[in-house]
Amino acid sequence: MNSFRSFVLVLLAIYLSSGHCHAQRNSKRYSEANYLYQQKKYDEVLNYLQSANKLFKSETPEIVFLSAASHYFLNHLEDAEKEFISLLKIKSSLQVESLLFLGQIRFHKQDFTNASNYLKSYLKAIPPSHPNRNEVRNVIQNIVTGK
Repeated sequence: MNSFRSFVLVLLAIYLSSGHCHAQRNSKRYSEANYLYQQKKYDEVLNYLQSANKLFKSETPEIVFLSAASHYFLNHLEDAEKEFISLLKIKSSLQVESLLFLGQIRFHKQDFTNASNYLKSYLKAIPPSHPNRNEVRNVIQNIVTGK
């Protein structure tokens, strides 16, 4: 019985340490990808994330967001849209920014109804003092009036 308990404790220790190590690797991975993103090296962000993708079974919302935004800025709208939609399905502070990007993607695709819906959802989610509020409101107004 004592040997079984020791075995379980060893397995638990290995599991906890591997999870901590995984979190550290994800944090480092995010930092490196974010550094490239801030320099607007979107191709390099995607190459970096895709080359390391085999090592990580699940992605953090922050990493998915960097990938989605990089796809967006490279005009890979289909890939960007899929990743932003995936962010809407998980609880994350990045859901709000995903709504804005999805509105812009739908606008570029001339799907003005869905663009307007995403942007209205974005407006509901941001505080009244948010600096984007007036600009987004104007875009919605232009969609509605056809300007």
